[in-house]
This record gives sequence, structure tokens and C-alpha cells, in this order.
Amino acid sequence: MQALSLVDELHRRAEAVRLTPAHRRILSYLVAHAHEALFLSTQELASAVGVSQPSVTRLARALGFGGYAGLREAMQEWTRDPDVGDQRGKAGRIINLESAQVASLGDQVASQVIDGLGADLMGSPQIVIAGWRASKYLQHYLAYFARKIHTSVVEIGDDDLDVLARARRAGATHVIFLVMPRYPRAAIGAIQVAQRLGYSCVIITDALFTPPAPTGPSDVVVRLPVGSGTVFDAHPAVLVFLSLLLESMCDSDVRGVDSLLESLEDDAEQLETYWS
Repeated sequence: MQALSLVDELHRRAEAVRLTPAHRRILSYLVAHAHEALFLSTQELASAVGVSQPSVTRLARALGFGGYAGLREAMQEWTRDPDVGDQRGKAGRIINLESAQVASLGDQVASQVIDGLGADLMGSPQIVIAGWRASKYLQHYLAYFARKIHTSVVEIGDDDLDVLARARRAGATHVIFLVMPRYPRAAIGAIQVAQRLGYSCVIITDALFTPPAPTGPSDVVVRLPVGSGTVFDAHPAVLVFLSLLLESMCDSDVRGVDSLLESLEDDAEQLETYWS
């Protein structure tokens, strides 16, 4: 296996499973110090990275090897290639991987799905958006811009499941759940509550998530690539999808959105909101 392709293969395998932060640190070390790792025992590698010895073994098995010996053997095959060495550097490899995930959105998410969601959301008297833990910032991002083009956007807090019931009584038909790894129990419980209340659930998640209950005919599960090449997940593809969803919402009600945006601009000018 060529050196460059092995690095990509390790990352490809990592994307197919959920790795802990400790596992990702080991993976990063192996990619950055392939030659040194060839001569390290499990204990020595664990010490070099600052993790436990069992973490090294579990990572190797998670990546599809029988154990660390199998992983190290694959690395040895790598170094036999005369062109060994990845010249991109760690940052370059990660940027290339994330760029590839964004580029894959066109193949993974049909434009009809985005357009349909945009129209459905704009047709709901209220839009409910929920996210927990690592997904919380995605919730705030989507809600911030959605409020500029929709008159009623509700965010769910960590312990605000009653908001789901109130919004449903107010006429809300859709709730957007942002469920990125690792999957909080609170998110699972909220999806179950929303399904019981009769919402159309839009679950935006990664490829490995399985909804807690069978999705109804009006539910939509959007599976997006999540970067796992760093210690903490990266979500560039998710952010691009959310931007496309907002764009679709605007396209579904051009006149209404234009009126709202013009009002916002007038308010900003009057209040001198922005530095100029």
C-alpha cells in the first residue's frame, strides 16, 4: 500500500467507527510518526501518546486489525515503499479530508430533499430547533439566521422538553434535531417526545446514528459526513448543509423573506448596529 494512500485509508477507517479522543490522539501520532511507531511496543506507544495501553489495542481493533501487531505490520508495509512520506503535513491532511467531505455533499444529499425541507419549514407557524452538547453551537447558528427569515423560531434548552408541547399547541409542525456524535441521552429522549406529539422530525446527524424509534412517513433523517481526523469532531459539511437549508428557506418565500431582511437592515441602520 502506498504511503499516501495508507494515511487516507486510516482516516477512512476511522470515519466508519466512533473513536474516543484518546483513540484519535493515537491515530494522529501514528500518522505523524509512522517510522518511529514501527519500533514501539504497545506500552511504548501508549506512553508516547499519554494514553492507556488498552486504548492502543482497542484502536487497532476498531480500525479493523486483529490487534496492535496487525496495525504495526500494515505500517511496516508502508515503509517498504520507496516513496514513503506524506508531504502534506498534519494540517494539510486534515484540510484535504474535510474539503473532500464538503465536496461529497452533492452526492449524499439530493437538492430535492433540501428544497422540500426549506418549503416545509417556512410553512410551519413556528420552527423548533434542538441541539445538545457538541451540537449546541450548530443549533445557535441555524436559529440565529432562521430568525432573520422566519417570524417565530424556538430553541430548546437542555431541560426544556415542555417547549415542544407548547410549540406544538401554537401550531409548530416541524422540529429540527441536530444530533452529532457523541449522541446525548437528552437528544434521544427529545426525539421520542416529539414523535409522540406528532411532529415531523428532521434529524440531522452522521452516518452512524440510528434514531431511537422508527421514523414516521413525515420524518426526515439527513446523514452528513463528520470529520474525525482531529481530537474533536469537525463539522464543515454540516455547516454547509445548514447554509443550503437556509438558502432553500429563502427561495421558498422570496417576497416575505426580502421584506423581513429589508426591515432588519432598516433597524440596523437606525440603531447603528454595525461598525462602519
